[in-house]
Amino acid sequence: MDPTNALFNDPSKLALDTGVPIMFTSTRNESGYLIQANIADPLGGYEPLYPSVVNSLINNQTQTGVILNSGFYPYIDGADGIRIAAEILLTDAVWRCPTRSVATQLAAKGSKVYIGEWTRGISYTYNNKGYCTQPGVVCHGVSW
Repeated sequence: MDPTNALFNDPSKLALDTGVPIMFTSTRNESGYLIQANIADPLGGYEPLYPSVVNSLINNQTQTGVILNSGFYPYIDGADGIRIAAEILLTDAVWRCPTRSVATQLAAKGSKVYIGEWTRGISYTYNNKGYCTQPGVVCHGVSW
C-alpha cells in the first residue's frame, strides 16, 4: 500500500516493513506554480497585505494567526517578498511537512527511508513566465 495512503486511511499498514527502501522527494519550491497561478505579479513592499494572503491560502483565521505569530513564516522584504514568503509557507504545509511526517513514521516502524529535495530542474513550457522561471527557483511541474 502507498505509504501516504496507509498513513491517512489505514495506519496499521505502516507497521509492515517490506525491506524495500523508499525515497521521498520534493522540489525546493514545490508550491511555486500555485503561487504563480494565483499571484501573477511580484508583490514587494506590501507587507500589510501579507496576513490577507496567508489567510487566503489557509482559509482559517485562527490558524492564520497561529502561523503569523509563530515566527516561522514572516513577511520577506524585497521586490517579490509576498510571493516568496507565501510559497515557502505553502510548500511546507502541503509538501515538506506531510512528506517528512510519513517518512518519520515509516522509519519508526523499521523501514529504511530517504528524504531528498531537488534543488535544480528545468522550467516546463507552461511555466514560461513568472515566479517559476526566476533564477534558483525549482517548482513542481504541473500542467494546466
